Amino acid sequence: KERAPAPQRRSARIPLGAGLSQLIGALGVGLIVTGRDPGVGMALQFEAPLAGDKLDAAIEGTPVDRVLQPFARAGAAGKELGAVLALPFLVGLIERRPELYPVLKEPLLRPLVVDMAIQLEEAGQRAARRLEEAQRKGSGSRVDSDGLLAMLFEGRPPVPPDAPAGD
Repeated sequence: KERAPAPQRRSARIPLGAGLSQLIGALGVGLIVTGRDPGVGMALQFEAPLAGDKLDAAIEGTPVDRVLQPFARAGAAGKELGAVLALPFLVGLIERRPELYPVLKEPLLRPLVVDMAIQLEEAGQRAARRLEEAQRKGSGSRVDSDGLLAMLFEGRPPVPPDAPAGD
């Protein structure tokens, strides 16, 4: 008896446009910051958002695409961590070299800040829903966020709501 080979499982293709746009924009920043070719660097930054999608469409299904897809899958997993690390890195870089702010603001800094603000808002909404659900279920969850913040920043422990006064 011969066994038929197991069917190969194919992963869905991950679009590369956003990553390619970031790469093109970063190349532009590099050309500007190093002074090698500021004009070409500005042109790359200008066209990066569109160029990434156009380049992605051009290489889709090609051997180059097949080589890049494992990196795209790995990049999708590491994107969240990269964004968290990139924001303080960019802020620190700009603090040390303020002349980089105009160059880094649009292609890198603004999208990071906007994405982070949206994620923080969503996280706050999820936390509020979890607290409401716990209180609705009557699980005894009482979270005194003001008391916890006072403990952290004022050095005093939170007082339980049902504690006797004067203690």
